[in-house]
Amino acid sequence: MEEFLWAVAVVHSRSFGVEQTRGKTKVLNHLLLPLADMLNHGGDELKCYWTSEWNTSGLSQTDLQTCTTNVEWVTEPAAPDALFFVSTKDIARGTEALLSYGDRSNDHFALYYGFTPKNNPYDDVVLFDE
Repeated sequence: MEEFLWAVAVVHSRSFGVEQTRGKTKVLNHLLLPLADMLNHGGDELKCYWTSEWNTSGLSQTDLQTCTTNVEWVTEPAAPDALFFVSTKDIARGTEALLSYGDRSNDHFALYYGFTPKNNPYDDVVLFDE
């Protein structure tokens, strides 16, 4: 059971859900795509920290950059079993390709992806349980 739950967690956190219409029925397919699952979330105006090269005094210098999406995934009616990733803007060499994981709460990010964004405008708090 432990291995099964691990496998389910891996598939959930690394798959892409693609909805397709077959006749009158809508089907949700989960696709596992090597390398595509390495795209990090950048859908919000996140403040991402990165450490640059050592400066002349020998200390590391931390810079702040704003991370937003620069890649999106699309489907084409002509190729219903395919998923395409396209850049939404010019991506400079050395810049990380970032994909939005969707407008989700921190609970969803923690449960399905194992992290929470530092700045998440879609997070919510339940005050009263009805």
